[in-house]
Amino acid sequence: MSKGCDGFLFPLSSFACDYEYYYTLEEVKKFKEKYKDALCFIVMNKLYQNKELDSLTKILKEINKLNITGVLFYDLAVLQIVKEEKLEIPLYWNQTHMVTNSDTANFYFEHGVSGIYLANEITLDEIVAIKHKSKGKVMMMLTGYPVVAMSKRKLVTNYYKGQQKEIEKQELNIKEPMSKQEFRVLENKDGTSFISSKRFSAAHIYETLVEEKIDYGVLEQGELTSDEFLEVIHNFKEFDKERLDKLLGKNTNFFYRRSIYRVKK
Repeated sequence: MSKGCDGFLFPLSSFACDYEYYYTLEEVKKFKEKYKDALCFIVMNKLYQNKELDSLTKILKEINKLNITGVLFYDLAVLQIVKEEKLEIPLYWNQTHMVTNSDTANFYFEHGVSGIYLANEITLDEIVAIKHKSKGKVMMMLTGYPVVAMSKRKLVTNYYKGQQKEIEKQELNIKEPMSKQEFRVLENKDGTSFISSKRFSAAHIYETLVEEKIDYGVLEQGELTSDEFLEVIHNFKEFDKERLDKLLGKNTNFFYRRSIYRVKK
């Protein structure tokens, strides 16, 4: 916080997926007690089963007692429970690859959602258009390793079983044969996540994002040391693109190229 970070995202243990590290609600409470004015987002991006709905309702009621900035949600059960229980929790629509247009975003804003977390697969032009046309706050990743897919199946376990090998750890590194792109495959009790092995950086478009008043930018530490990550925070604050390029690389992801995956009329 003393180095210029405005706040943190806390993936909530048992209620989030696609992360390596998770936090309990007690840990979030301790953070809020120490940093009362800091931004504090709780990530609850799982697709919940019916048997989890009671515990989901209970934890949302506990979160409602905290003065947090927002909850990033995937499952519409979160929105439904917040409305039915009349909870005052700011919600941010965070459905991974689906947050790609202002029309759907505004639909959710009209139903009480406060903000959105943009998909990583859209262009700079699309980001700017969504910000201009949306009625709520807009959040996006500035640097990190995008999640490209998630499965409820235990795919790492199945792989080792298929190879008739003992499971070494709940993680694999794979290369897609056509594109030669590499991915980390992480498995936990909730399923398996496929994460790009190539870090991307929004340094090349950061000045435009500031000019267009994108509300929140997320920095993911990943493999960076603490000193390197503090330098990343500082260089985004002071904006030193050359230094950011050296620390993060120059992978601009989809910012300058449209995705080929389109639904035809």
